[in-house]
Amino acid sequence: MKANWRRLSTRSLGAAIKRMINVTNLNANAEARQHPVFVRLTDAYAVFAPLVPKSAFSGMYKTVYQLGMEVYNYLQGIRKVAEGAAQFTDTEKGQAGAKIAALIKKGGKIYRQTMGEADFSTTTIIEELNKPENAPYIETLGLASEVQTLTEAKARYEQLDMERVDIDSSLRQTDSASVARVEMENNLKDWLNLVTAMRKVEGWEDLYADLNEVVKSAKRAIREGRELTEDGDLSDVGNLPAEEGG
Repeated sequence: MKANWRRLSTRSLGAAIKRMINVTNLNANAEARQHPVFVRLTDAYAVFAPLVPKSAFSGMYKTVYQLGMEVYNYLQGIRKVAEGAAQFTDTEKGQAGAKIAALIKKGGKIYRQTMGEADFSTTTIIEELNKPENAPYIETLGLASEVQTLTEAKARYEQLDMERVDIDSSLRQTDSASVARVEMENNLKDWLNLVTAMRKVEGWEDLYADLNEVVKSAKRAIREGRELTEDGDLSDVGNLPAEEGG
């Protein structure tokens, strides 16, 4: 039961530990609840919890997500026009459409991805669309203003997302919490190591399984760049829809 706890925000770490304490207290294993290592964990959390920032968010995420969806929808619109024109293989527009459709496809998958995962792909595609050698195809399709709108929307998204990251980062850290979390992480590792070592001993199997689920949730949050709450992942927004027909 290992995770890169340092990659969790202070608030997320506090939420993960609170869940582990609750899981242990609700477990039937009285020996575990009374174990000195668990007592040390709960004592450390009592010191750590008041230092955790009350809010880990600037409140900007949904606005950034909406801007990201705007970029996605604009790109979808350009793709549909290009693919529609490409059906007319013997015309100038058809050839231009095939070129732009292939360019967008080559840029990488953006469907069924999180906004973060799709961000690199959309950046690559927009850079390609704005290359001088592709301007004639864009003009032939009558998409110059649409590509400009897409490019400007992407720039707004990147600027706001950068501001969000900076503000959220400052909200997640306080000097006192940063110092206290070092001891908190050490106590957490000690407890998880103990439960892992005891997992085949009667009465400890269920506790190990329950704590392992909390660890898995934390790993998911780390991997996907999400925050944790005491109930689980904060994942109400963030995924792009599937490609139509995909």
